[in-house]
Amino acid sequence: MIRIDMCDPEDELADAIERMQGKPLSLFEVTGCDGSRLKLKDIDGDEFSVSQTDFFGDVRTLARQNTHLAGSFLSLDDAWHLNGPTLWMKPTKKEYENFVRRMRMHVFMENDGGKNSTVTDYVRIHGGERLYFFRDLNDYEEWLRTDFGPKEPDLSSFEDFKDNPLAVFLGDDGLMKLCLIPEVIKHPGNDYYNKQVAEEKAIWFVCNQTACTSDMLLYLMEHRLLPDAMFNDMRGREHGRRLMQENVEFVSRCMRRDIRSTTVFHQRNLTNEMTDTDSMLERYRTKHPYEEFVDMIDRESIILSRARKEWQVVRADNMKTIIRDVARRHDFEMLTRDLYEAHLALSANEIQVAALVPFVGKDNAPAASALLYNIVGQGQTFNAFRKMVNDAVKNGGLDELRRKLSGSNHPK
Repeated sequence: MIRIDMCDPEDELADAIERMQGKPLSLFEVTGCDGSRLKLKDIDGDEFSVSQTDFFGDVRTLARQNTHLAGSFLSLDDAWHLNGPTLWMKPTKKEYENFVRRMRMHVFMENDGGKNSTVTDYVRIHGGERLYFFRDLNDYEEWLRTDFGPKEPDLSSFEDFKDNPLAVFLGDDGLMKLCLIPEVIKHPGNDYYNKQVAEEKAIWFVCNQTACTSDMLLYLMEHRLLPDAMFNDMRGREHGRRLMQENVEFVSRCMRRDIRSTTVFHQRNLTNEMTDTDSMLERYRTKHPYEEFVDMIDRESIILSRARKEWQVVRADNMKTIIRDVARRHDFEMLTRDLYEAHLALSANEIQVAALVPFVGKDNAPAASALLYNIVGQGQTFNAFRKMVNDAVKNGGLDELRRKLSGSNHPK
């Protein structure tokens, strides 16, 4: 995790950077070109101006010939500047309206009570849960009528997405925030999560203000609900994933500039059980490479949970792992990479059912917990001893077992 603190009160540049704002890549309406400045309006109706010297070419002529400008902008010391290349455009009214609808990926719906509204009460009544998922707009509207009363919301800007699944985040400010890409959120209650979509678009959540609100992003990071956010790295997808996951908050703060909270949400805590540098380095050294981790699972057969419940590894490869509850004869299927993400994030004594839920879901968590407990958790010593005993009894009976035990430092 990279963390930058600029706390010198005399550092004017640091102060300016802390107050810097940004307008991500979008279409901006050209409203005028007076004096030395070009006047623009964003999709939310906010107006600002940029010096003509930021652009190449005859800005006055370009402004007369075009109605819109595609680009991004940064505000430093309360002055807006062009950030990168631009494209002058003249879309039709309908084309621009369609663009605006597609860019508004979230909407705010304030209840009558403001901050102390029904939304805040709803969160409290439902145990602090803030994320809800719906198959389409009709499903969402039915939930609103049932849980929040008969008042009809204005969802006209979402008409093009009425058949799409959506997520709703209930913020601390008493507002509902709608998000139209629930496929990237790995949450036990999200039936629309899609790993392939998440690997392609989760980085957009982290870097773009139009994907989700800042408080929603902080919540997702705090609860590790964007495990598929990754960089496109030349050293491989796994390296790109780990690089993003270890620095996700830093990346979001640099790219979005709308996160005002100073709390560090997503950071591996290596000091809970470790008190010296050697111990912390040792923890990283004990994390297995992905291929080795998959092979460790594949070599397992019958495993015992902490409560001595029997589970069987039915299948394990680079893509999928299937674990069977032996007593119930029920199989639990999960992505092997999700298990690996849990291995990277959790220490040996952190492996328990509740800790596995964010990685594999509520239903799969008991099976995943039993597996990791045996191969990388506190149960691996007992598991190795149990396999040695089984193997000795199978191949040589009690004499072979006595021979092995007499020459090994077995656990008591």
